[in-house]
Amino acid sequence: MSGDDEYQIETTLCMIQTVHVFQIPPRSSSGGHRANDWTREVWDGKLKIVQKGSTATVYLLDKHNNNEFAQAPVVEGAVEKCTDSSRYFVLRCVNQKDANQRAFIGLAFNERNDAFEFNVALQDFEKSKKREAMAPAVDDGPAVDMTLKKGEKIKINFGKKTTAGGGAAARRRAGGAAKSSGGGGLLAPPTGDTPSRRQWQAQQGGGEI
Repeated sequence: MSGDDEYQIETTLCMIQTVHVFQIPPRSSSGGHRANDWTREVWDGKLKIVQKGSTATVYLLDKHNNNEFAQAPVVEGAVEKCTDSSRYFVLRCVNQKDANQRAFIGLAFNERNDAFEFNVALQDFEKSKKREAMAPAVDDGPAVDMTLKKGEKIKINFGKKTTAGGGAAARRRAGGAAKSSGGGGLLAPPTGDTPSRRQWQAQQGGGEI
């Protein structure tokens, strides 16, 4: 088993608990297979469709111990509908030990809902293959060696260091220093100038005090 196969996820697309397998006669005409011509049932069990990566396989399994009766890789021409019933199909099975050995068997479902689920699972798989084919390829490019060579150094510029609490705090400190240096800590005079003593006496009409 290759490494890619080992890490591919298996998904069960469909599980039908009861199906029937018939030995089918040669096709009588180019019009397709007819379920009405099938008279010999050779097996019954359960069916499972499993997708793994970009491939899918139909498995026919024993009801009790899950032993494999047959398998059919889902490729073009592997499943064919009968012309006279929506519950009957022709399945092309492949020998898992020798892919060149193939056999065509008749596959029948008890209920139309089971046949519908089988069809939908096959259609979903085909859609997923088309989406995968249309997805743009991602080119990661060559790997870049980011390790430092002998003698190489890294220079980091942290920028100008600023004092903690800068900005408004620094402006407040600067303003306080300017006030204290101007008048020994005294308050500035009010907006309107205080009249001198001589002016006050003149306003009162008196002499010097």
